[in-house]
Amino acid sequence: MSQFKNIGFTFDGISGEDLGYYIVSTSKNGEAYMGVTKKIKEEESSNFAPSFQGVTYDVITFDLTIAKVNKYGDSVPISEEDVFFLNNWLLKPEDYRIFISHQNRDILYYAMFTQASNFLNGAREGYINLTMRLASGCSYSTVAHHRAVVKDGYTIEIYNKSNVEQYVYPDVWFYKGTEGNLSITNTTLGEEMKFTDIPQGTTVSCYNEGLKQIVCDNNPEFNLRPHFNKQWLRLAYGRNVIKIDGECEIDIFFQNKIAIQN
Repeated sequence: MSQFKNIGFTFDGISGEDLGYYIVSTSKNGEAYMGVTKKIKEEESSNFAPSFQGVTYDVITFDLTIAKVNKYGDSVPISEEDVFFLNNWLLKPEDYRIFISHQNRDILYYAMFTQASNFLNGAREGYINLTMRLASGCSYSTVAHHRAVVKDGYTIEIYNKSNVEQYVYPDVWFYKGTEGNLSITNTTLGEEMKFTDIPQGTTVSCYNEGLKQIVCDNNPEFNLRPHFNKQWLRLAYGRNVIKIDGECEIDIFFQNKIAIQN
């Protein structure tokens, strides 16, 4: 299946469109990947049906074809120097980088190119076939960032627009300018993330999605675990009303998981 047909793209901060490279379609087959692919986890049991254990999401691989064109849309040769550059830009990275289709620049793909081949005629006109693997089974929104300086109490509305999984788990950073308690309550869900007896001048990072880790940034020796109620902030789909109590500076970061739709 071919994805992102006839469109510009950016990879690792470099715009292919600025260099004359576009994703093109060389087939009349309009089939493309959509949504997510899930596997059901279950165990055999003595009951009539297997015991349901949840789901896992398959990692996605796309096939892309790119060509080099001039400002009039005409194919131009892909020189040996061009191939050297493409290898360095697209295939050299050994970790996931951000890929953006210019069809929608607000959707991010954490991607790695794993394979390439070319089809060039004697004049070196043609195209490059690429295989791109995503880091997960979906794309992501740009980072949503909510910041507040709280003197006593503060309420904010945060919207989860993910169409993958039931909840989003934001990362939280806060600075406690005074000694005392801090609570972050999602009143929509009735869930409170609470810290007690935090020393003055403490900065804390809460890595929520997947990691479930809290770190005292400016005093690694301070054990936060006894001061934390182990209830992690999460956002349900749609509108979430978040109430913050306790003097602090606070940042809440997250990305919506987006099922493949481009």
